[in-house]
Amino acid sequence: MLAVNKSLHSGSGMLAALMLAAALTACTGGSHSASSGGTTTTSRVVAPSIGPTRTSTSVVVPKYDPAKNARRDVEPGACVNQGDKGWSFKGTVTNSSAASRGYSIAVDFITVPGDTVMATRVVTVPRIAPKATKNWTVTGAAPGQKNLTCVIRQALAR
Repeated sequence: MLAVNKSLHSGSGMLAALMLAAALTACTGGSHSASSGGTTTTSRVVAPSIGPTRTSTSVVVPKYDPAKNARRDVEPGACVNQGDKGWSFKGTVTNSSAASRGYSIAVDFITVPGDTVMATRVVTVPRIAPKATKNWTVTGAAPGQKNLTCVIRQALAR
């Protein structure tokens, strides 16, 4: 047991946990099968499955479509902590195409350090004329969180 605990602390946590699970399964009986020489105990180790996660917000990020990628049209601006009002992020979008079009910009608010996404917001920019620039803003993300950064996950032309 001491060797398993030491492994958990040295960075081999998953391997140690699997070894511990195998040992516990063998001790508790596992599955039994009859044979001519008596009872044989067999055990198998199954890695834990990691299922889908859910967030507390109901943001739907549009599915990425490389044909609609407009990331180069979007410029980030200020990422500001507004205390109890949450974080805000603003920037500009310049239509680089010859036709008017709108934009869908997905933004993540991420912990620093840690790189954990604390909130995701999607900004919808209405149609703008070719070569025109429009400001965009998203507010109210992750109130009470400290030390976040704002990242543009994707920008799609609509």
